Amino acid sequence: MTHFGLLGDASLTTCTPPEPCGNTTSRSWDPDLTGPFNHAQYGGWYLSFDEGTPRHLSIMKIQLEDGAIMVQAMSLPPGTTASDVRIWAESRSRSHYFTLASSVHEIRNAANGDKYFLDESTNILYWRVIAGYVESNSNYGWIDRKAQRLSDFTREGLTVTDTSGKNILQIHIEISCNATIIPDAFCDVKPEFNVPSMGCPHGEVMVAIDKCGQACELLEEGCTTQTSSSPTKSPTSAPTTSPTSA
Repeated sequence: MTHFGLLGDASLTTCTPPEPCGNTTSRSWDPDLTGPFNHAQYGGWYLSFDEGTPRHLSIMKIQLEDGAIMVQAMSLPPGTTASDVRIWAESRSRSHYFTLASSVHEIRNAANGDKYFLDESTNILYWRVIAGYVESNSNYGWIDRKAQRLSDFTREGLTVTDTSGKNILQIHIEISCNATIIPDAFCDVKPEFNVPSMGCPHGEVMVAIDKCGQACELLEEGCTTQTSSSPTKSPTSAPTTSPTSA
């Protein structure tokens, strides 16, 4: 996993813990991912798998605050179309299917986080993850923590958000592709490792994992270098007294 806008590392051999992995999270047998995020305007988490694109990816045990915006993405085999993708949320065997969006911006601003976007020019799939729940009428939205008996822990002004279990929410991503090399697990054709850009406006650059700004913000002195000069005094001459006659 790496953040949008960073180079990352897709190699099987050059990023093996305990060696440092640069811009990519160290690999582990533990499938959990945790880290900083705030994808309301920019950024996201790019997921990459050693064997390529999984045919079925399941996201569960979600620990997010209400209203948090997390965007995730992964590369798909070249030629994959939106009709080859299905994404849905599941709560206690109830399902709610995500709908196709026209941009990453639309995903970020989806009220209930139930949209996805496939950029067919780059073969990158984007989706949202929220602390959600599928109701008995199949509506999907932010979970009612009290009703589902989720108890956050607070002490000294700090709060640890409770984690939703597998039965409360799973987000499923299913890709239709040939999978014969590793049967029914990964698509046969591996995609290119291609971390999405930050999408900063013209004239701005990535200054943090979730922020764009002026390039001078990356400098130690920042963008407000002040200069001052000593005032210059004009020379004055001694007064001249005109001679007087008696």
